[in-house]
Amino acid sequence: AHGSGSNMRYPLDHIIRCFGWAMDTSIFDQTSVPVTTSHKGKYPEIKDTYEAKHVKGLHFAGTLGHSLDYRKSAGGFIHGFRYTARAIFRLLEEKNEGVPWPEKTTSLMVTHEGRCPGIDELTGTLMKRIN
Repeated sequence: AHGSGSNMRYPLDHIIRCFGWAMDTSIFDQTSVPVTTSHKGKYPEIKDTYEAKHVKGLHFAGTLGHSLDYRKSAGGFIHGFRYTARAIFRLLEEKNEGVPWPEKTTSLMVTHEGRCPGIDELTGTLMKRIN
């Protein structure tokens, strides 16, 4: 019987509660790759180029890039970090290959036409440039 107070009301064997995580920095040799963390050890400390603050050439993508927009926008989730991954690619392509970010010149309209999903998902992180 599934009445009030019955052990069968919610039949289950185990409950696992997960309240977050901390970044595992043990994979890095701290003498040669001194990765530091922020947000109570959850994310690596990174510059606005997604490069580790204290390790030149080490970049973080995906959820680990969320330290830049933590609790501000969607960079730590699939619908956000697909845009941060693209931004890292474009930053590195510009830096290493000299390929500028793509741009499109149009006449300025009084109203905004069209959507920019990356900007919609990463408010305060990605933006349009109007010349």
